[in-house]
Amino acid sequence: MDKHNTLLTCVILGVFLFTECVEEAPVSTPTVTPMPAAKEPVIEPGMVWLHIYNEEKTRNCAFGVATDSYDNVIVVGRVSLENEYDFRMIKYDASGNVLWNKIYDRGHTALGVAVDSNDNIIVTGSFPSGNEIDYLTVKYDPDGTIVWERSYDGGSYDRAWGVAVDSKDHIIVTGESKGADYDYCTIKYDASGNVFWSRKYQGENDDYAFGIATDSQNNIIVTGFSNGDYCTIKYDFKGNTLWEKKYDSGQSDSGRGVATDSDDNIIVVGRSKGVYHTIKYAPDGSMLWGRSYDVAAVNSPEAVATDSHKNIIIVGASSDTTLEEYVGERSNYCVIKYDSDGNVLWMRAYDGGSKDTAEAVATDSADNVIVTGYSFFNGKWSFLTIKYRDDQNGFFSI
Repeated sequence: MDKHNTLLTCVILGVFLFTECVEEAPVSTPTVTPMPAAKEPVIEPGMVWLHIYNEEKTRNCAFGVATDSYDNVIVVGRVSLENEYDFRMIKYDASGNVLWNKIYDRGHTALGVAVDSNDNIIVTGSFPSGNEIDYLTVKYDPDGTIVWERSYDGGSYDRAWGVAVDSKDHIIVTGESKGADYDYCTIKYDASGNVFWSRKYQGENDDYAFGIATDSQNNIIVTGFSNGDYCTIKYDFKGNTLWEKKYDSGQSDSGRGVATDSDDNIIVVGRSKGVYHTIKYAPDGSMLWGRSYDVAAVNSPEAVATDSHKNIIIVGASSDTTLEEYVGERSNYCVIKYDSDGNVLWMRAYDGGSKDTAEAVATDSADNVIVTGYSFFNGKWSFLTIKYRDDQNGFFSI
């Protein structure tokens, strides 16, 4: 399969990611053929570096990425062997050299990461607590030493999916918490880990928050899935709801990621009608534009970031195979860059020869694009992190 002509996708069933690397409710899986052999990694034109991590455990899956003031790159995820799960965090310098590699070995899944003004690193995710699952948020110093850790127990099943930091280095975590139904649950901490406030959003049925961002006024924006629609909520810094916006295509829609630009506009990406769908809102919640991009037979956008020019980068997975083939065999990273008006600047696909799923994206001070996720390589699920140059010279792979 030509790496420049084939894109990829991860499949969403309802709101749950249906992949080998995501810990979710049991689902039935079609009978599939064995995983094809992966290719040897190659630095392609437009890439600065590529790094694969697949040591120790058999399943190594990255879910979050952030950059710091030195353009270092922090990648977080989960490593597992059978039913044992651990946080894994890797810090790279701007050239892709590993500075350190940390593991938090108490049975956890890291799903999001952010960096504060002092280059401290905040990781959030989940951990098992008896028969329940709870939020876990850990703050590290720049050397990877734990500063503090906090958990949240809503009484049943709680999973944090995203974390953001505001200009005061306050930390905001969002995810889902189960009561009668699943609800958005957003918690704000100060820099020392003390809780300022927590807010729940209870829609008509189940609600799952996946993405979170802050703006220059320290407002907080959360997006996810509510009753089959995108649901995006903007809070002020005190936790008061400023507005709530739904997007309904008439089919199942799920908001997956959110980012803000330097004008405090809000960009939401998700899956709608089986394609990538991106919405840009003004700060007051009015819709500026929406863009759909049908890159392949199966499409699954996962995350969004912006750069200093207010360009928008979305990432995910796509595949030209059937659903059954996709689940068992192959998909590719998909990276799409728009300008601030929603025009496509470039697209990139990465085909490792097997199954590759991009889960997170960040930009650095030079507007380079860093994408992470996982790939099936040498018989193991592996972290796969790629740094792309900002200028792709009109590169358009599809």
